[in-house]
Amino acid sequence: MVRLLSLRFIKPRLLLFVVLLSAGLYGCTAYNSAMNEIRESSVSYGHDPVMTGAYLDACGDCHFAYPPQLLPQPSWQQIMANLDNHFDDNAELESNDWQVINQYLANMGDNEGPLYRISNDGKAPIRITELRYFTQEHHGFPRRWVEDNPEVMSLGNCNSCHITNSRGEMFDEHSVSIPGIKF
Repeated sequence: MVRLLSLRFIKPRLLLFVVLLSAGLYGCTAYNSAMNEIRESSVSYGHDPVMTGAYLDACGDCHFAYPPQLLPQPSWQQIMANLDNHFDDNAELESNDWQVINQYLANMGDNEGPLYRISNDGKAPIRITELRYFTQEHHGFPRRWVEDNPEVMSLGNCNSCHITNSRGEMFDEHSVSIPGIKF
């Protein structure tokens, strides 16, 4: 007669191992589900041409104008409140421009999305390169790809490697081309 395997015949350590393995796999599945949600959604600019244009003109004049969804609303509030010392530069705006851009960022900043939940542990970072999601996606990049590459120079120079495709999506890993690097 074939005995059915029952829990009383399993060693406690094996049972503990199976339980921990199951819990770990569940955690990985939940994390991967959230990451897929991020990858499936397009990180792009808003649809209001006036607000979007004002943001792109004012912010994109000096640096890459990051899509607002990359930071939560509290982060944008901190940035907009300190434009006189914007990463060691004075980026103050005329009152009307400030109001339009501030409203745009308040509407577009993401407090509930998967990127925010995974990334910041409840903190409001002011640098996109400080987001946990960002550091996980860019970990282990050799220095020669970024800092030593005169066409990139910084991980904050997103548009040097991330090519916007025709669908308007940004930061898609399938549209990455690191200048001067052959794979």
